[in-house]
Amino acid sequence: GVRSRVWFAGRKVRLEGGGPGPGPALILRLDQGAAFRLDPAEHTAERLDLEQMRAQSRADSALAGELMGAGEPDTVRTSPLPGKTVAGYECRGWRLRSGSAVLDVYTTTAVPVSLETFGEFLEWTGAAGALAGLWGGVRKLRGFPMETHRQVNVLGEMQETVPTVTRLQVAPVAASMFELPKGYRVRGEADPPAR
Repeated sequence: GVRSRVWFAGRKVRLEGGGPGPGPALILRLDQGAAFRLDPAEHTAERLDLEQMRAQSRADSALAGELMGAGEPDTVRTSPLPGKTVAGYECRGWRLRSGSAVLDVYTTTAVPVSLETFGEFLEWTGAAGALAGLWGGVRKLRGFPMETHRQVNVLGEMQETVPTVTRLQVAPVAASMFELPKGYRVRGEADPPAR
């Protein structure tokens, strides 16, 4: 599996790999139209083309929606599944079917966060549009999704993904989490003049 850490504050996102010690990080500042990839080993940052990232994300989402057969809006059939505990939270289970896609989702109402919190980000990535049928169905579920289980048939081979939240904390996030760390140099850009 792949472990990641995510900090989210509205239009600001930070994503890190989950290895021991500080590793590479991605900072998305949708509020500023900026994105950076941080390299802690070199104390450098690479400025990324946010529009190019968005276009690639939308293309990837469209392909995923096509492979999943995600269906059209308002075509989702939802049925209950047995509940389970995920990251210490009691969750209700749901199976969503839309087109040829099947998605199992486990949600909890024990945290004061809903999927709508991430709505703008999902619109930006293109996932909301490409997965319109399933996204519409997930939005109608009560609670926050702690685990999803999906299977996709790719060229006759079944691919399975199971994103699972292992720790969830709802609290203010320091603004510095979404800024370039002190002492980092942006590759390819002149250092700012000394003051």
